[in-house]
Amino acid sequence: MGYRLAELLPIGNTDLVTLGLRFSNDVICLISALAFHGLTTQTPHEVSVAVPRNSRMSSLDFPPMGAHKFCEAAFKPGSEEH
Repeated sequence: MGYRLAELLPIGNTDLVTLGLRFSNDVICLISALAFHGLTTQTPHEVSVAVPRNSRMSSLDFPPMGAHKFCEAAFKPGSEEH
């Protein structure tokens, strides 16, 4: 994470922000999505992202991430932009 102005509000979920800015077409999924919405007591050890089956797998050294390929029919339905 870089520097920010002190008067700005703090950013929650910095790992999700980093991935969202870097891979704007990927969708946060599985335990990562459940944790974001407060629907699990588990703490994800990596950020899980969904990518379309015909696309290149996303990769990043930090934060730790796991990319999972989904067919087009399962990729976008129900996803929300935050």
